Amino acid sequence: MEAPVQFPLGEGGDEQGQPTAVTRAEVSIVIVSYNTADLLRRCLTTISESGTARPWEVLVVDNASADDSPAMVEREFPFARVLANTENVGYSRAVNQAIRSASGKYVLILNPDIEVEPGSIDALAAHLDERPETGIAGGKLLNPDGTLQYSCRTFYTFSTLLHRRTPVGKLFPNSRVVRDHLMMDWDHDSEREVDWMLGACMMVRKEAIE
Repeated sequence: MEAPVQFPLGEGGDEQGQPTAVTRAEVSIVIVSYNTADLLRRCLTTISESGTARPWEVLVVDNASADDSPAMVEREFPFARVLANTENVGYSRAVNQAIRSASGKYVLILNPDIEVEPGSIDALAAHLDERPETGIAGGKLLNPDGTLQYSCRTFYTFSTLLHRRTPVGKLFPNSRVVRDHLMMDWDHDSEREVDWMLGACMMVRKEAIE
């Protein structure tokens, strides 16, 4: 049985905006959880309040949590589908597990501590709509205190490894090498190509990984 798909009110949902019996989402939201019930609850709440205009589904992979996360999701967020593992299979394997079950053409991979801002899901999907050559789009990430999280990176070089992965970096924490690698001179208020990004929030074109 396919997971229910959530529609915004007026475009497939009932008067309460609850899922209706449709077979395919445009955006599949994937979250891997391991003992993160409180964070996961907040993440799912912000997803449900995000106001996206596209049909979407949520797949939560639980890696054998001991905090009753699967039951909480099923009880409080009936629009989400829980894939409950009997053992912790690791993050990457759990993500791939959800992607295999995803019906959307875009897969939004989120960490459970992400809080989704209204309009952000549509913005990422619109970017991929407009740029068919783009395989992955990421959003601007903020820390809990509202400061910018440097979520994009340049590729590693020998100098970067020296400053980021050895004690040398502790001597020069704000070196130009580190600042360039973390792209600290970019305010993330514009679009640009990057070498790679953190996996906390990224929308992937599913056909690019199939």
